[in-house]
Amino acid sequence: MQSKMLVGVLSALFAMSLLFMLAVPRRPAPGEAEDVEGTAAEATAVSTEARPLETAAAAEPEPELVDGVWQPAGYGVRMPAPEGWVASRRRSRAYLHRDPTRPLAGNFSLIRLPNLYGKSLEGLLEENRDELEANAQFTLHRIAIVDLGGLPRIRVDYSGTPRGGEPVRFAGLIWLAGSQQFVLTFTVEAGLWESLAEQAERCLQQVARPQPAAEAGG
Repeated sequence: MQSKMLVGVLSALFAMSLLFMLAVPRRPAPGEAEDVEGTAAEATAVSTEARPLETAAAAEPEPELVDGVWQPAGYGVRMPAPEGWVASRRRSRAYLHRDPTRPLAGNFSLIRLPNLYGKSLEGLLEENRDELEANAQFTLHRIAIVDLGGLPRIRVDYSGTPRGGEPVRFAGLIWLAGSQQFVLTFTVEAGLWESLAEQAERCLQQVARPQPAAEAGG
């Protein structure tokens, strides 16, 4: 049931039923970048005519990349960022891009999802393994529960061609916190995987213990 519910959400991204695809941004076609950004902007824009004047002085959001550490607000997650990478947000996902103009040049994305049916980490592993193995577009390289920072997390590596596009490589983590599951995914075009794999693995290994932001900063 949970997989079927997620399929509806993911169909707009890659028309697939994989949990990890929630963390993968759609790559715009040549000449489409401005339209994609415009659509995202329209979805979140508020008419200046309808906005109360006092909101113009609203506080700026806290920076999400500070002293080389990526710490997207609201996730309680800290991860060392490779030098020169750029943090951003798009709808419900937080991103860390190697080159914001080329999403598949390398990016980390983070999303939080409800664990609607209260599945254990083992249950989520089985669900993701079944989905990946059943989808002919993807090849599962490994999936297992590992210990990172004293906490169990699902570690997964797979590759494929979403929507029949160019080959892409994925490496990610899934973990549980309360009634929610967190998905952190590194995404890169397959041709760049070898040059970035070690860096991506190092970042994933150093993701700090998920906890409330105030505690994480202490």
